Amino acid sequence: MRAHLIFSLGFAFLILAYVTGAASKQPIPPAKVDVPRAVAAGKETAVFAGGCFWGTQAVFERVKGVIKTTVGYAGGSAATATYDQVTTETTGHAESVEVVYDPSLITYGQMLRISFP
Repeated sequence: MRAHLIFSLGFAFLILAYVTGAASKQPIPPAKVDVPRAVAAGKETAVFAGGCFWGTQAVFERVKGVIKTTVGYAGGSAATATYDQVTTETTGHAESVEVVYDPSLITYGQMLRISFP
């Protein structure tokens, strides 16, 4: 579990370095095809799973265009969806973050680059 925490924190700092421009090189190049930004403000929802949801949430909360984030679990059963049980990595859950964003400010492809550096 400690290795999981260290990896998650390292992952979160790497993403934060990318978002803030502290990284000297971009870890993933832009997609050759991405939907253009929407013309008008609106709300779209995306879910990202893997690693520590609090670390991932902390990064997305700082991204321009993100309106709201909510942590939770994907997969598994409701009976085992507690933090203590999920961290045993035996329940079939993935820690997840639901991200509500304005597609006129950020594209889904840009968020993928943030989520998977």
